[in-house]
Amino acid sequence: MTPKPNPSPSAPASPAAAEPADLAGCVDRWARLRHDLRTPASHILGYAELLREQATALDRPQLLPDLDRIASAGRQLVDLIREELSPDKLAGGPSISVTSTPNCAPPQPRPRL
Repeated sequence: MTPKPNPSPSAPASPAAAEPADLAGCVDRWARLRHDLRTPASHILGYAELLREQATALDRPQLLPDLDRIASAGRQLVDLIREELSPDKLAGGPSISVTSTPNCAPPQPRPRL
């Protein structure tokens, strides 16, 4: 008879005990993702505003519609990130299924055909 290996002191006694730590790690990853997405989107918005100011100062009104579209799309992206990756939604667990991030959002069961 072979002895059972002793669990390490840092290992959780049960899967249920590991759940809060996994959830905290998951929320941290989603919060980092939110930051990583918002930062470049905000930079694009700032750059579009800078270009708009320069186009106005240089009397280049033909550039303004395109710059306005860039700014509008950037604002929509930032709003989408803010809504979908909000801290309130993250606290309840992410609703987006990502297969490359284990222990965060389990894949939804597929209907059998």
